[in-house]
Amino acid sequence: MMHYESAAWVDRTTSADAGNMIVCGSVSSLSPFALMVTPKPFTTLSASVDLQQHKGNISVHASFTLGPGSNGVAPASEGLLDQAAAWSVFIPAGSFAQSGKSGPYHFSGTIAGAQVDATLNGHNTGRWDFDLSADNAPETLPDPTLLTITLGDDRGGISVHPVIHH
Repeated sequence: MMHYESAAWVDRTTSADAGNMIVCGSVSSLSPFALMVTPKPFTTLSASVDLQQHKGNISVHASFTLGPGSNGVAPASEGLLDQAAAWSVFIPAGSFAQSGKSGPYHFSGTIAGAQVDATLNGHNTGRWDFDLSADNAPETLPDPTLLTITLGDDRGGISVHPVIHH
């Protein structure tokens, strides 16, 4: 249990019972509290980012492998955050739907006024392919840009050179 004190988050956990979902802490003042998890890093991540400036569209294509500390991913019940510099899109938990029993997971809808289409496709090797298209593209991105993908408690970041089409 994290407690906000003197402009910083401080761990004030005194006990945690994950099975019963109970976390206890001790503090001397009442300030904001948060439950936080340490993300598990991807073992590998490769990605590309394309900006279609004249259409206002951004596309992200990525492939990642879950790290050894991962408990796996469940796209149908975990949220996904995709961030490139100051641009980001968050697809809430429960938004992805699977095609058949072993097909890819899809999301298509409006988030913060933008049309977003995303696909996650898992492979038996632990590798996942991720594709996202959104119509809320920034005018430009720094080159290079740090691209970060967070899925549940798994995360990876990579420096990419965005391809910008005028």
